[in-house]
Amino acid sequence: MASNDDFIHISTGPGPNSNGWKVSGDFFRRAQASTPWYTEGSVIDSIRNHHRNHHLTVNNAFQCDLLAYADARDDASYSPINNRGDGLVERQFLTPMRRYNDENGGKFGERVVFGTFEYKFQGNEFLLYVVEGHDGMYSKTRMNYILVAPSEKNKEMSELEKEDAQKKTDELLAAGSRWMQELHGEVLVFDQGYWQKNKELYENIQKAEWEDVILEKEKKESIIDDVLGFFDAEDRYAEFGVPWKVSTPSPMYPSHH
Repeated sequence: MASNDDFIHISTGPGPNSNGWKVSGDFFRRAQASTPWYTEGSVIDSIRNHHRNHHLTVNNAFQCDLLAYADARDDASYSPINNRGDGLVERQFLTPMRRYNDENGGKFGERVVFGTFEYKFQGNEFLLYVVEGHDGMYSKTRMNYILVAPSEKNKEMSELEKEDAQKKTDELLAAGSRWMQELHGEVLVFDQGYWQKNKELYENIQKAEWEDVILEKEKKESIIDDVLGFFDAEDRYAEFGVPWKVSTPSPMYPSHH
């Protein structure tokens, strides 16, 4: 993070000893420990304690951002469960990609460090925890904890219900993961140490013509041939089992989450 970035660290709500705190209370209490702790294991232990009869699936949120997916789609939605304000969100001002002559550009981004959400996907309902934490001294992880409630409250799921819950969860994860690998009117730009999807640059590129590129004629023609040849060779790449495009990790600070 650049030293001149505006940064607000937001943490609101009752203290960890207040009544009503459950998984979030365990998260904040353990985060206050003086020794490193295994966040994923601690959160799973807390969830299993407070949601004993739910079906739980754990997924890497850096590879499948379910909140960003729901923001971009009509078949998914979510609402935060924050009546007690027991979440943790980081807010940062992201400077514009174009540094020159753009003093008023840029935008704010928010990243959920701990959040609880009611999540819906294609008519199915889930309870979603999004948690970022540490595994050891330096390793940082961001995980989705996706829960499906039993059909009858306080009743243990049958094996058939567990299979159905896993099927619904897998459909959500497959859709979200595929969406993360795609570009949606954007180009990838490596800036500030991580890959970012840039819609503005994509829109500017659409207005450009090869005639606008100033290069030696032979060099320009060679570049054009390489670009067109790549897009025309998808079948050949598949024939030899070579990836036609390279997947890129999701950004650390996406625009919404």
